[in-house]
Amino acid sequence: MASDSMSSTAPGISVDETSTEEHESEYTSHALALLAEVTAGLLDVVYPSEDKDKVTSLLNNILSRVFPYLRNHSLLNMSCFQSSSKLLASISSYQYTRRTWRRDVYDILLSADFFKMDTQSLQFWKILTDNLVTHEKAMLKDLLAKFMLAGNAAMQLFGNKDLEFVQRAHNLKKLSFLIYCGDLDYYKNYMPDIQERLAENLRLNQSPAVLTQVFLCFRVLLLRMSPSALTSLWPTIVTELVNVMVYMEDELVLSDEDEIQLSRVSELDSFSHPTDVNVHQSASWLTLYLAACKLLDLVTFLPAHLVPDFQHYVWMFCGVDDTNLESSRPINGHHQTRPANKKESTVIDEASTANGETPIKFSAHVPNICQRMSFKFGNHRFPANQNAALLLQQQTISSLRDLQPFFSRISANHRRAQLCDHLKEANSVLDNDIIEPVL
Repeated sequence: MASDSMSSTAPGISVDETSTEEHESEYTSHALALLAEVTAGLLDVVYPSEDKDKVTSLLNNILSRVFPYLRNHSLLNMSCFQSSSKLLASISSYQYTRRTWRRDVYDILLSADFFKMDTQSLQFWKILTDNLVTHEKAMLKDLLAKFMLAGNAAMQLFGNKDLEFVQRAHNLKKLSFLIYCGDLDYYKNYMPDIQERLAENLRLNQSPAVLTQVFLCFRVLLLRMSPSALTSLWPTIVTELVNVMVYMEDELVLSDEDEIQLSRVSELDSFSHPTDVNVHQSASWLTLYLAACKLLDLVTFLPAHLVPDFQHYVWMFCGVDDTNLESSRPINGHHQTRPANKKESTVIDEASTANGETPIKFSAHVPNICQRMSFKFGNHRFPANQNAALLLQQQTISSLRDLQPFFSRISANHRRAQLCDHLKEANSVLDNDIIEPVL
């Protein structure tokens, strides 16, 4: 029995030592949780306004023992990390405490493994980040400048594209998180710079990791900006969504032989364009497909008054919603008629018809993908109770088949009954997409 117990621990570490570490971690977690509950209120009561400067030395002694837990993102330390985050968030709202924590919080925010935490800890760090930049414009400008960097100059100089793409994706995610922590329209004045940075990253168009973070940023902007602030961004959003839908449509018509060839080369080049026989079934491209579909899920889930500009484009993705609806819309200089029959979901180029040419028909992307999935994977029936909530709440998919329930549901009826707390639902899903696995 003793040998079996020893085999489950690391070499050179006894069962007693492992048990002791676990107990110490548990005691530390309880102590930090207690500090998180009482420290902020206690300091505010004990020290009157004229003695607030005396708080600094006391907090420095406390936080010097707390920050090591905040720099440790391991699974064993996660309970201590959560309690430490709660403690720091509770005191961060008091202006007189800023000198004791702002520099360390700034450094942790810039760390590479910052997002390795649970969703509860993320709530505390949203408060912390917001308090960090709200009362200090210089700190905000510094963070925005760092997160808007195109990438390390040395990486660009020596042509290390893989590392450059990773750095771009990392900076974009931090930028999205910074915007996500703010109130509605807090970053409205920075929209031209944000939009320019997104456009620059889209010009790469070779890295699925970068494009995935662009779609995440689109979702954050939809939840943190008023509709009027996003009007100029919608053509970009729609263009990128269409591009990904076209990639998916092309993949769904591949033969079995093509798929075998794709699987053989999928590990050779992780940044190839998916229109050739290459890696568009690799994990990075599947993650991109999921990110694009989550954006489509969000814009069809939010009430129309929160995404009014999308209502002008919804027919391109989901087809015509109403029977007996027929209208003309100029596309590429020609008027095109949307059909009265929802099931066909096509647009007819009237200019071609008038010239005696064969009419050019445009098929809405969602019904088209749904039809191709049914042909490739078989028919799918979606649960009847999936009426209001966001449909895509998973963080990974193993194949395009995992997206079939989503496309079946949206194709059948993209308008869902609205929840009263639709923003809470959208924020909850976004929280889970921002955090990274803790090992």
